[in-house]
Amino acid sequence: MSAMQIAPGARLRRGVLTVVAGLTLVAALAAGGPARASMAAAANAAAAARATASGGTWGKAEEIPGIAALAEDGSSYALSVSCGAPGNCSAGGNYSTFVNEPGPIGAFVVSEQGGTWGTAEQVAGPLNQGGNASLNSVSCASAGNCSAGGRYLDSSGDGQAFVVGETNGTWGTAKEEPGIVALNKGGSALIDSVSCASAGNCSVGGGYAGSPNGSSGELFVVGEMNGT
Repeated sequence: MSAMQIAPGARLRRGVLTVVAGLTLVAALAAGGPARASMAAAANAAAAARATASGGTWGKAEEIPGIAALAEDGSSYALSVSCGAPGNCSAGGNYSTFVNEPGPIGAFVVSEQGGTWGTAEQVAGPLNQGGNASLNSVSCASAGNCSAGGRYLDSSGDGQAFVVGETNGTWGTAKEEPGIVALNKGGSALIDSVSCASAGNCSVGGGYAGSPNGSSGELFVVGEMNGT
């Protein structure tokens, strides 16, 4: 389904993605909303971390495997986590390859299977044309079957919303949210929340700039049915 306007909302700004200095731990495991990071112009070195609860007891936080290689000693943040079953979760966020100045920011995903976390990987697809992308929310309906969304800058420097899905433990290629370009006249759109009732059946919400000068902030919702 294509994105549709629901009501005027708060003002959105072009290039809204940012990161916060310091070590950010994975939060909101299993239930609850996504943990979010706000923007800071100069991020200090940091690494996304994970922690897993088993039988109600939290384990020790550890660096997400592979995130240091993606970030190249820059900054990385896990912004959202969702679990389809005990020990089977997925997480995502963003990373930057620069330590002391704003640099290219990429979106990443990482999955846990049977209690063991895999290696973080860049979200596949043309999301880094403008050097600024972030996976903001992920929701898993069952083990290894998740949907996620976020934002990226296109080749024109406009912020656009994207969606990406995981099927049987394998992440697919991200694509621009259908219909968002027509609504996003001000060049600043993002997906902020994703929720899935079953595999391939999800709803997402976000915002966009409805006027060419970017001063009009609007909200949108869109649904996924049977994987589309």
